[in-house]
Amino acid sequence: MNRAQGAYGPDLSSWLYKLGGGKSEGSLWNRRFFSLHGSVLQYFKSEGALQPNGAVLVDQCTVTARDESAAADGSLRWGFALVHPCGDTLVLA
Repeated sequence: MNRAQGAYGPDLSSWLYKLGGGKSEGSLWNRRFFSLHGSVLQYFKSEGALQPNGAVLVDQCTVTARDESAAADGSLRWGFALVHPCGDTLVLA
């Protein structure tokens, strides 16, 4: 996890796994680069990408822990979901 020092960089940035298709059964886990700017969490396909694939206002979300392992081999076990009031869910590990 990186903590940016500059005024224009993200507050935090790191690689996480995002469940493709939200919380659907049969969805695949995709490695994505995330950056947090204030209360806006953006995710990108790569660290150098200029355009985000998506964004969420985290100050409007509730966070729920996911007890189950995200992968059959027990990896990605620290999963959580960001749930927006409109019903959109971002599942991460």
